[in-house]
Amino acid sequence: MSAIRSFFLKNYIRLIVAFAIGLILMTIYNFSYQFGHSVNAWANLSYYRDGAFIAGMVIFFIGLLAVISQFGAFDIFSFYAGRKRKEDGTKENYTEYVERKRESRTHFNLGFLSYFIISTCFLIFSFVIYFLLPH
Repeated sequence: MSAIRSFFLKNYIRLIVAFAIGLILMTIYNFSYQFGHSVNAWANLSYYRDGAFIAGMVIFFIGLLAVISQFGAFDIFSFYAGRKRKEDGTKENYTEYVERKRESRTHFNLGFLSYFIISTCFLIFSFVIYFLLPH
């Protein structure tokens, strides 16, 4: 139980930001289809369902990018963006850079789980509304 509590204490800002991004995406989707339309309450719920699904999937794919980044797939971009000179004046090559980054990743960071938690909440909300709406 303390591991779960420490996870939420370490990642509460990431959770809040991901939830806010999801709400913004859902609201943009909802308002983009409501302007100029007279909709009833059931149609309005279908817009919330679709918006929640899109927000959940966007946040899920952001989480996948975070997982891929954790394994070093985007190291080439950070290598060329921030090449540093060594103490003797020569530039570090890519192999040395990857080894240095691998040593700094000795512990596995679970920060990407916050994206998956928030995306699961949005997807569950979307599926619940889907099964509640009459077809």
